[in-house]
Amino acid sequence: MSLIDSISPDEELRKILEHRTQELIDYQNLSFAKEYMSFVGNIFEKEQKTRSSSELSQNVAKYLFKLMATKDEYEVARLSLKVELDSAINKEFGKSAKISYMLHPPFLKAMENIPILNMLPGVKSKLALGSWFRVFYVMLKNMKFLRGTPFDFMAWFSSDVRKADSKALNHYKSILSENIDEIGNGKYQDLKDFSVLPDIIRGYEEVRLETMNEFYIKSNNLFKS
Repeated sequence: MSLIDSISPDEELRKILEHRTQELIDYQNLSFAKEYMSFVGNIFEKEQKTRSSSELSQNVAKYLFKLMATKDEYEVARLSLKVELDSAINKEFGKSAKISYMLHPPFLKAMENIPILNMLPGVKSKLALGSWFRVFYVMLKNMKFLRGTPFDFMAWFSSDVRKADSKALNHYKSILSENIDEIGNGKYQDLKDFSVLPDIIRGYEEVRLETMNEFYIKSNNLFKS
């Protein structure tokens, strides 16, 4: 039995889960995808007891995925190495097209307020690195097992954003878990409204942190935490 079949989703929910479940396996591992499926499955089970549709479960499947599969450095490397991306570039610009990787490493950005060092390339703007950098993307992609561990060196210079992402994910799961049993007591619409709030969270670094403030404000208007 597949992960998806284990929760017996309806057709609409299945379509959402099919792509995302495999993406989470590629993003981290099978255990990570099972965690996702287990949470969505619980929401779906509770929803089916009072509703004939799966609107809430569909929303949760979309936005829980968004919060779990954040675009950190390991994920950017994985997505940049996808065969589909190479095919699209070759089709649009030809196989001889020159490729550059535009990067703004957190460890360089951290030097922007340090005299002299802030004059180094990559401190205040992105670096343009040639196709030779692809091998480092391959290495980074294969180091995803470090994600979330004390050895996650890519998080050392952006720990505030990593912690904020983790907090937002935990908040989302907690609010849904704490209120899902009230689905038949007039909270269905509130749960649906809350379930799409992660769509507010966008961008990187400071911009991302600002959008999270709006996420929490709207969340608190629906469910006091």
